[in-house]
Amino acid sequence: MAVTAQMFIRPHSSAVASGPMKLPSSLQRVVAKAGEVSRRAAQSAVINGRVTLNGSINRNPALPVQTGDAVALDGRPLPTTTMPTVERLWRYHKPRGLIVTHKDPHGRPTIFDELPSYLPRVVTVGRLDRESEGLLLLTTSGSLARRLCHPTSQITREYLTCVVTGGERAIRSSMVEQLEAGITLKEGFTFAPMRVELVRRGFGGDPSGSGRQWARMRLTEGKKHEVRRAWSEFGFSVTHLIRIAYGDFALDGLHAGDVAEVAPEDVQSLSERLEAHHAQG
Repeated sequence: MAVTAQMFIRPHSSAVASGPMKLPSSLQRVVAKAGEVSRRAAQSAVINGRVTLNGSINRNPALPVQTGDAVALDGRPLPTTTMPTVERLWRYHKPRGLIVTHKDPHGRPTIFDELPSYLPRVVTVGRLDRESEGLLLLTTSGSLARRLCHPTSQITREYLTCVVTGGERAIRSSMVEQLEAGITLKEGFTFAPMRVELVRRGFGGDPSGSGRQWARMRLTEGKKHEVRRAWSEFGFSVTHLIRIAYGDFALDGLHAGDVAEVAPEDVQSLSERLEAHHAQG
């Protein structure tokens, strides 16, 4: 039986849209992106009346700013080049066997060899290794990608993983408890607590139902090979690793190789929530 992520995916509501995006940015973001002050200082500058929009003081940091508006900080006009570019985001179902890089020195196929030609230049939100598949977010904004990956954002990544067991080698409740408490590897490397749910047995061409154990795993760190290394600590190897969700976004009905753009208002909302979170931190 072929293994697909759709066997396990619960419905998510990820809005999809196409076409140009013309959403405004906020006054605070425009000031911060000028590079003269931090995001938090930009908010204070607006509230304290140091910022004007089209010649008038406005103390609302969330006030929408359209391209072409005149913004000044302490009477100094901000260069038009600092006006924010529109952030766009796509959900992509990365197939197994592709490398997440623009160019591989060994000539192996990459996701950028396979992405649709109509996409603009994009960067990836984190990575998936060659043998893993599933949800990979793509964006035109390096800033948005960094915020989505940053550990302080505490964004949950959700995976389906197939662990090779068999015989007396079974996943025990004590192992799950260690993963959920936060595990320290033998080499001293520590992973933050994960949520682990054992969900099904017997896929991967094993008609007896033994030798395979599927687990749904949720984690917030996203360290390199985190899931594979965690199971390896108990002597298990992983045959399938499928990311089915990243924060608010899920694979939903995407098949391997499919790309779907996230609705503009959802990208705007996400970006502002991340910015507010980092400003508070």
